[in-house]
Amino acid sequence: MWQARLGERRDLAGPISGSRRSIAVRPGFGISTSDVCYHENACNRHISDGDYLRLHYRLAGHAELEDNGRAAVPVEMGNISLLVNAADSIKSERIFADQSERSVTLICERDFASQMLEREASGLPGFVRDFLIGREQRFAFASLPIVPQLRTLVEDILDPPMGGKLAALMVEARAIELLCFTMQQLSDAPSSQAIRARDLQRVKDVCALLDDPEGRAMSIRDLCRAVAWNETQMTECFKQVTGTTISHYRQQVRMEEARRMLASSDASVTEIALTIGFEHPSNFAKAFKKTFGYAPSVGRPRKAHLN
Repeated sequence: MWQARLGERRDLAGPISGSRRSIAVRPGFGISTSDVCYHENACNRHISDGDYLRLHYRLAGHAELEDNGRAAVPVEMGNISLLVNAADSIKSERIFADQSERSVTLICERDFASQMLEREASGLPGFVRDFLIGREQRFAFASLPIVPQLRTLVEDILDPPMGGKLAALMVEARAIELLCFTMQQLSDAPSSQAIRARDLQRVKDVCALLDDPEGRAMSIRDLCRAVAWNETQMTECFKQVTGTTISHYRQQVRMEEARRMLASSDASVTEIALTIGFEHPSNFAKAFKKTFGYAPSVGRPRKAHLN
């Protein structure tokens, strides 16, 4: 049973520095956050004490997962990892020295997930459906890219833009949003399991290019050349996997960059608009408000941490 206390935080020292936090959001639903640096190689072994669906959002750092000695699978930054942990299943996570991990993990007990996803279950990956109805009795794993809308929610959980009790309330709200939007993304692409591994990797490569300032300026034709892919196949597969178009993904990434600049720099709104590629600040202001619900002029949130 997930029993973490709201705001429970562990400050780490020695071979691992930084902090981890456990938060109970609702009965059967909690989250854990990590903002740590590994100074030595590490291997964390976990034996599940219940039946859980875990959604791991990794913004920084790499790791490898193993299930009872089977071949390791990579856990890459910029991806969502879906993990099914049946009771008593074992997984080992290997992390290498000098890795900085920034991540959020949503943890759903089977009963909570089954009740919440009952109507959407038909569109979810097969191993998740099997888990929800009690068929899946082993560790199972899959990954897909974190789209910008979800990245925004993960950033707010890791670093709430307000302090005190409002920060705790925001973290809970963002966790629920993150779960809902992720399940919607998965349910809207029922045939994603039929995508070839090579094409899935290509989608991840396109996302990586769009996440980079230089790659963000690339045209569709340039992207096709970079990943050696037909334009029609690329655009269709990209939407199937991410739930959004390349142009919308690109726009969301630009807005995320602007949001970070507002929070961490003294640059004016006009300077930020020009930096991310808008010729007219008024157009930028409209796009920013449409994305986040508030004007960039009031978008310099005070960074705070849950205590």
